[in-house]
Amino acid sequence: MLPTRARFEELCRALFLGTLEPAEKALRDAKIDKANVHEIVLVDVSPSILSIVKLVSDFFNGKDPNKSINPNKAVPKAAILSRDTSEKTEDLLLLDVAPLSLDIETAGGVMTTLIKRSTTATTKPEILSTYSENQPGVPFQFYEGERTHQGQQPLDSFELSGIPPPTL
Repeated sequence: MLPTRARFEELCRALFLGTLEPAEKALRDAKIDKANVHEIVLVDVSPSILSIVKLVSDFFNGKDPNKSINPNKAVPKAAILSRDTSEKTEDLLLLDVAPLSLDIETAGGVMTTLIKRSTTATTKPEILSTYSENQPGVPFQFYEGERTHQGQQPLDSFELSGIPPPTL
């Protein structure tokens, strides 16, 4: 037997409230007050779950999400607009930012952040050195997340080998 809509929403209430956390975090990171948000587009949210739509609307002081934009096309359209050089987009700047920090594990399990959460990837070099004299290789382990080392999500690893000893 399927639950009623009311029972479904009651069972999922805590999950639905969790959908506001990314919005709050994005506003905080961007240093924008929610009153200054002009458009709301729900992406990857079923519009048939009316309680989520109402929750988001209430969060943004009664502003309803834009229903004229197909949420399945919103992200690809933004990607296309970033390549559009016409007059209608000349003042538009789209940035790809890291949703989570990108960290590298260094000697002793110490985490060093290479790219901070909600910032654009830069080409600013990070200088790292070997752990010991004449070390022929260095293992690299990359993680993403905002937690301590144990809570980080491992992404990839590789070994840089063949490091020649320093010449004097």
